[in-house]
Amino acid sequence: MASRKLAFAAIAACGLAPPATRAAPPRPIAELRLPLLDGSTFDLAAERGHVVLVNFWASWCVPCRAEMPVLDAFARAHPEVRVIGVSMDMRRDRAAVMRAMAGRAYAAGLASAAKANSLGTPATIPETVVIGGDGRVAARATGGKPPLTATTLAALVTAAAR
Repeated sequence: MASRKLAFAAIAACGLAPPATRAAPPRPIAELRLPLLDGSTFDLAAERGHVVLVNFWASWCVPCRAEMPVLDAFARAHPEVRVIGVSMDMRRDRAAVMRAMAGRAYAAGLASAAKANSLGTPATIPETVVIGGDGRVAARATGGKPPLTATTLAALVTAAAR
């Protein structure tokens, strides 16, 4: 036991031991480039300075569809926050995705068509990823339990804006 303490003291004296406190490594800047259903392109890099909500969903997912009116109302009430839907549907289901998005105040595209996506594929949908104005992931709301509410979204956006 004494030899182990002596060895640790020698390592620490040489500067090889990790410091007692370390700053957390910086989170990487998120990347998402996605062709949208309307033919335009969404590029997360162009949204720096804005909080962005990226909602992963699918047309066949009941909890996803339940969140859509909440996201739609939030997008209408908070135009300073960018909301984007990323459908996990297959390309052949594009028509179903377009029907689900009809009349929504936010745009959507198919995840399978993404040109870049550092956010990854969610293990569970729905998942809403909150990107701060600095371009980094600030929070994730996963699985629809509890379901997203306007209050939850406002709290996530407020935290991300700090």
